Amino acid sequence: MKATLANMRPSAEIYYDTSNSYAGLCNPTSDNQGANLLRSGFVHLKNDAGKENVSCYSDSQSYAISVRLPTGQLYCVDSTGKMETISSVITGTSCK
Repeated sequence: MKATLANMRPSAEIYYDTSNSYAGLCNPTSDNQGANLLRSGFVHLKNDAGKENVSCYSDSQSYAISVRLPTGQLYCVDSTGKMETISSVITGTSCK
Protein backbone atom coordinates (compact mmCIF):
# COMPACT_ATOMS: atom_id res chain seq x y z
CA MET A 1 0.00 0.00 0.00
CA LYS A 2 2.93 2.34 0.63
CA ALA A 3 4.11 1.73 -2.92
CA THR A 4 0.64 2.47 -4.30
CA LEU A 5 0.55 5.76 -2.38
CA ALA A 6 4.06 6.63 -3.55
CA ASN A 7 3.00 5.99 -7.15
CA MET A 8 -0.04 8.22 -6.74
CA ARG A 9 2.16 11.28 -6.09
CA PRO A 10 3.36 11.65 -9.71
CA SER A 11 -0.18 10.85 -10.89
CA ALA A 12 -1.43 13.76 -8.77
CA GLU A 13 1.12 16.05 -10.43
CA ILE A 14 -0.01 14.94 -13.89
CA TYR A 15 -3.59 15.61 -12.78
CA TYR A 16 -2.57 19.09 -11.59
CA ASP A 17 -0.65 19.86 -14.79
CA THR A 18 -3.72 18.91 -16.83
CA SER A 19 -6.30 20.85 -14.83
CA ASN A 20 -4.23 23.54 -13.03
CA SER A 21 -5.80 22.36 -9.77
CA TYR A 22 -5.84 19.46 -7.31
CA ALA A 23 -9.59 20.01 -6.81
CA GLY A 24 -11.46 16.81 -7.60
CA LEU A 25 -8.34 14.69 -7.18
CA CYS A 26 -10.02 12.47 -4.56
CA ASN A 27 -12.77 11.51 -6.98
CA PRO A 28 -11.32 12.08 -10.44
CA THR A 29 -13.92 12.07 -13.18
CA SER A 30 -12.00 13.62 -16.06
CA ASP A 31 -10.54 11.45 -18.78
CA ASN A 32 -6.85 12.22 -18.75
CA GLN A 33 -3.74 10.30 -17.81
CA GLY A 34 -3.48 11.71 -14.28
CA ALA A 35 -7.14 11.03 -13.47
CA ASN A 36 -6.96 7.52 -14.91
CA LEU A 37 -3.86 6.69 -12.86
CA LEU A 38 -5.41 8.13 -9.70
CA ARG A 39 -8.61 6.13 -10.18
CA SER A 40 -6.53 2.98 -10.51
CA GLY A 41 -4.55 3.84 -7.38
CA PHE A 42 -7.71 4.44 -5.35
CA VAL A 43 -9.17 1.13 -6.54
CA HIS A 44 -6.04 -0.72 -5.38
CA LEU A 45 -5.94 1.05 -2.02
CA LYS A 46 -9.63 0.47 -1.32
CA ASN A 47 -9.39 -3.19 -2.36
CA ASP A 48 -6.31 -3.75 -0.20
CA ALA A 49 -7.25 -1.69 2.87
CA GLY A 50 -11.02 -1.34 2.64
CA LYS A 51 -12.58 1.94 1.54
CA GLU A 52 -13.19 2.99 5.15
CA ASN A 53 -9.39 2.96 5.69
CA VAL A 54 -8.58 5.36 2.85
CA SER A 55 -8.84 9.13 3.36
CA CYS A 56 -8.35 11.86 0.80
CA TYR A 57 -8.74 15.63 0.85
CA SER A 58 -7.98 18.09 -1.91
CA ASP A 59 -8.52 21.70 -2.86
CA SER A 60 -7.20 23.77 -5.72
CA GLN A 61 -3.66 24.03 -4.32
CA SER A 62 -3.05 20.93 -2.18
CA TYR A 63 -4.01 17.35 -1.38
CA ALA A 64 -3.35 14.57 1.11
CA ILE A 65 -4.10 10.86 0.86
CA SER A 66 -3.74 8.40 3.74
CA VAL A 67 -4.34 4.71 4.27
CA ARG A 68 -4.46 2.53 7.37
CA LEU A 69 -1.90 -0.25 6.98
CA PRO A 70 -2.48 -3.82 8.20
CA THR A 71 -0.25 -2.97 11.20
CA GLY A 72 -2.77 -0.30 12.24
CA GLN A 73 -0.37 2.53 11.36
CA LEU A 74 -1.48 5.31 9.05
CA TYR A 75 0.64 6.23 6.05
CA CYS A 76 0.22 9.52 4.20
CA VAL A 77 1.39 11.36 1.10
CA ASP A 78 0.64 14.98 0.30
CA SER A 79 1.28 17.73 -2.21
CA THR A 80 4.30 19.04 -0.28
CA GLY A 81 6.13 15.78 -1.01
CA LYS A 82 5.66 14.17 2.39
CA MET A 83 5.51 10.39 2.56
CA GLU A 84 5.32 9.38 6.18
CA THR A 85 3.69 7.44 8.97
CA ILE A 86 1.25 9.65 10.86
CA SER A 87 -0.46 9.28 14.24
CA SER A 88 -4.03 10.25 13.37
CA VAL A 89 -6.40 10.22 10.44
CA ILE A 90 -6.01 13.22 8.15
CA THR A 91 -8.68 15.89 8.29
CA GLY A 92 -7.34 18.20 5.61
CA THR A 93 -4.91 18.61 2.74
CA SER A 94 -1.64 17.84 4.56
CA CYS A 95 -0.11 14.91 6.42
CA LYS A 96 0.47 17.04 9.56
